[in-house]
Amino acid sequence: MIRTTQDDSRENEQIRIFKLQPYKGRSNKYIPDAYVNIDDNKYDLELKTRDIEKSGVSTSRDFGKEKIEQWKKNDGFIFSSYEKKKAGFVFHEHVFCTAGQLKPFFDKQEKKQQDGHAGRIGRQKYNEIIRPLLLKNEDAKKLIEKLDKTINQGTKINDPKISWKDIKKWGTILDNDRLPEHLLELLKEEK
Repeated sequence: MIRTTQDDSRENEQIRIFKLQPYKGRSNKYIPDAYVNIDDNKYDLELKTRDIEKSGVSTSRDFGKEKIEQWKKNDGFIFSSYEKKKAGFVFHEHVFCTAGQLKPFFDKQEKKQQDGHAGRIGRQKYNEIIRPLLLKNEDAKKLIEKLDKTINQGTKINDPKISWKDIKKWGTILDNDRLPEHLLELLKEEK
């Protein structure tokens, strides 16, 4: 099955060279990009790419607490660095990370959401100061659920980048001569 949106030409190539199985398309709820079965165990993988001209890897829009919790359930992440060519692109390097290895990135994003970012109030100030004031007002109690949702949405970060330097520091550079085999070894080690 070939997927056909966003950066899927690169993801499709990752799926091919790592001998993975794609999940079906995109939906309103989070679905990992691909999986691989090893000894009757299914391993979910998130696939990300970055142009070698850029210093970081794009994550997703509306990156918030829920997305972090969903990503933490993945068995691994494959980050691939590519170079644009006239005929398309060429991969240069692939790095495997576990969700545990990405913890510093997750922690940084959660802190931004707690403290506030881009001129927005964070969850901490809202929960410590504003929400308790509203709870004192009987009329406002009806609005709190809606306001909670507004704060949750407003504290999300639009496509935070993961530094390629950090990815290489935290993860394992995959052997280009045996990509599928090296990936399977790392996944088995993690289970």
